[in-house]
Amino acid sequence: MPMSPRLLRPIASGVHPEAAAWRSAVIANGGGTPSATTMRAVSQLCSDIDKAGIRDRFFRLGIYAGPSLNAALVPLYRGQSRTGTTYGNTTDTNNGPFVSADYVETGASGGLKGNGTSKYLDTGLPMNYPATNGDRHLSVYKNLAATSTDYSIGVVDSGSPLTLYQLVRTGGNFGYFSGGNTLSIAIADAAGLWVGTGTVNRELYKNGVSVASNTNGSDTVNAATRPFFIFAQNNSGSPSGQSDERQGAYSIGLSLDAAQVADYYTAMQAFQTALGRNV
Repeated sequence: MPMSPRLLRPIASGVHPEAAAWRSAVIANGGGTPSATTMRAVSQLCSDIDKAGIRDRFFRLGIYAGPSLNAALVPLYRGQSRTGTTYGNTTDTNNGPFVSADYVETGASGGLKGNGTSKYLDTGLPMNYPATNGDRHLSVYKNLAATSTDYSIGVVDSGSPLTLYQLVRTGGNFGYFSGGNTLSIAIADAAGLWVGTGTVNRELYKNGVSVASNTNGSDTVNAATRPFFIFAQNNSGSPSGQSDERQGAYSIGLSLDAAQVADYYTAMQAFQTALGRNV
């Protein structure tokens, strides 16, 4: 008796294609196999970003997930779409280096923890990634705030014109720099999702809510190709200001408006909650 075509049809996995691609990359990087719980969380994050219509805003999204440090260093996104052009390193290059004890996937101590002295990640994504001057965003999900002056994400080139992009803690406050040494705002550093973004108007958001903004005109960006560092600043080729914060995610890409930031926060908070490490 022939088998029913229905039984021969593959069972739908429920895994988002970009989550599946991330799982394959994790395995290829020697990171082990992500759990079913992790895959549900990553798939939901991808779906939520799609539904919000903001997928093309991301050139790189790191989520620090999976069963090992090698898994945590595999970014979820490396370009504006799954099948489009990719940018930067296949994995975040581990400098310092971070060790297995620095990473916990789930729970109240979840995320990747810096040491404030030597450890940082090199994304390989150049500071002049395809974007109109000023049309950019940086974000970091802090599971635990830093304790001293340091950088969550940073790159600076001292050429002409001076060009920098930074999410930085200084003097106990947290701020966003974009383009030519223009500080958007600085308020008390704390755990949560921080997004620095803007074109002419620079704006800093915490947990989906604007905390202040200013207007400094459009950025003027030189042609430097220095890559973004995470947990530090790439200071004209050398790391500086390494952070001791604990991160649950970061992103680099095009600017986000207020509604898009709110949608991103909702999606990211759900992801962190699914892993039990939300703040």
